[in-house]
Amino acid sequence: MAEWIGWAVAALFAMVGAVTVVRGALRWLLRPEETGVLVLAVPLSGPAEDAEERLRAAVGRLLWLDGPEDRFVLCLDGGLDPQARAVCEAAAREMPLIRLHCAEDRLGDILGTEGTGGLF
Repeated sequence: MAEWIGWAVAALFAMVGAVTVVRGALRWLLRPEETGVLVLAVPLSGPAEDAEERLRAAVGRLLWLDGPEDRFVLCLDGGLDPQARAVCEAAAREMPLIRLHCAEDRLGDILGTEGTGGLF
């Protein structure tokens, strides 16, 4: 009986390993060739008690994603209260991937793009 359980556990681990290898190979094969900017926007407003957790989760997602080296989390301040803004500023100082901007800022100014043909 114990031998069957051992074989079942080994088969489970083999399947998980095979899926991981196939997933990694597919991500490598299907990665985009062009490089650009990867931006993950996190809009926050009001008291936003969960601001730090949302920013940390966004940074975690951004680090997990394959993509260009030029990537960041954009924290959009849509009217945060002073305490929540201080939390966002502290998170931006702690994690260099976070950029804090007001909602009135133009997207072209945030991304540092010029000559976008009026798109931003």
